[in-house]
Amino acid sequence: MVIRMAVAMSLSVRSYAKINLHLEVLGRRPDGFHELTTVFQTVDLHDRLDVELTDAGVSLEILEGDAPAGRDNLVVRAAEAYLERWGVGGARLGLHKRIPMGGGLGGGSSNAATTLLALDKLLGNPASAQQLAELGRGLGADVPFFLAGGRALGTGRGDEISLLEDSRGMPLWLLTPPVHVATAEVFSALGELTDRATVSSMEQLKGVSMASGSGGPPGRNDLQDLVARRYPPVRQVCDAVMDAGVGWVLMSGSGGTVFCPRPDSTHASVIRARLPAGTKVFDCRTLSRSELLNNWILD
Repeated sequence: MVIRMAVAMSLSVRSYAKINLHLEVLGRRPDGFHELTTVFQTVDLHDRLDVELTDAGVSLEILEGDAPAGRDNLVVRAAEAYLERWGVGGARLGLHKRIPMGGGLGGGSSNAATTLLALDKLLGNPASAQQLAELGRGLGADVPFFLAGGRALGTGRGDEISLLEDSRGMPLWLLTPPVHVATAEVFSALGELTDRATVSSMEQLKGVSMASGSGGPPGRNDLQDLVARRYPPVRQVCDAVMDAGVGWVLMSGSGGTVFCPRPDSTHASVIRARLPAGTKVFDCRTLSRSELLNNWILD
């Protein structure tokens, strides 16, 4: 395969977080994973990734925040997988980590997808969208979503992506209590699931205003009650939001980050006063696919 010449030697990019507007667990698959129906949504909270082409090898430096710097980091494995498949030289990467780890916001998967996109951009886009998705699927179930962004339906393990119509930016609070939720432990604790009639994810999203507390949450999260029982700070955060009268609160992914409509100043003060010590609060908004495409590369 002939690789086009790199159009640049380095690039700095934004690596955006996600929330799950809906997460439905349908049952256990033959491969041991769980069958999911989920609605992903990009938000404007982001890490920064600096990518530079080199002659050989892959290296990663953590320039801000806390994250592993070796092969335990999906950034390294993503770069190695891409360069092995379309191999030319290597890459030097620098990560500014701002998305909380283990919070259900997909920071590691986002970093992996952004690494693939940045390398592909630097090398003149030799990979097709399908080829990048296949690489991403081998790195993690959420990675294919982050290659598209915006709002999307995830089925299978969450890695089969169908794009949904974006809506205007909606202001939110993300609240991350000081816990690290073990995703595998949560899913293994689900036990036997029973079939039940449910409203489809896309139907749940119709007509819901996340910008106000009215109308209830955009969907549900089948893991939320379980995580709240096993991790008391998650329940405390949910209770703080609901007791303040904001309207609704929903957990993202397997937690422990929860999100709610952005409160006014009075409600915000009440919530902050009741949060567990160490809880991080991020004032953000949802991000459409077109906004992401126009803003992921830093000037």
